[in-house]
Amino acid sequence: MPDLSRLRDVDTPESRVLQSVATGAFTALVSPAKLSRGTRTTMHAFSGLLGAGAGAFVLAGQMPPAQRAVAAVTLGASLYGASALGVVADTKAEQWLRDRGVRRPRLVLGLAAGVLTWFTSAPTESREALDTDTLDADLPDTEERDPDSR
Repeated sequence: MPDLSRLRDVDTPESRVLQSVATGAFTALVSPAKLSRGTRTTMHAFSGLLGAGAGAFVLAGQMPPAQRAVAAVTLGASLYGASALGVVADTKAEQWLRDRGVRRPRLVLGLAAGVLTWFTSAPTESREALDTDTLDADLPDTEERDPDSR
């Protein structure tokens, strides 16, 4: 039996592969444009409610209840809007591919979503190291910056 415990750690390669495959498969198989209006509204509302709840949970004890409520509602509304805009973007991307003669646009979108998920789910340490290396490479040594500041 394989050890599935590594799937729980989002920074492991196994978890990243699972995330990428699941995202790509879901994107390839489900066209939001074909969902009923009620299903899409429910999907957006669920995203917003989940975001508001998670925001309230994370912010608990970090700010007064009224501020926490405003922040949670703002986060929920933002996620609701992002979900709605995502459906519009998905629909337009699918139509754009169809207009260019792509026979299976959902498959292309699924592959793109899987690849994008792989690269955006890189371990935090790798992203931080990359950012630090990039920043350090752009800065001259301290002595070169201002020789009179010694």
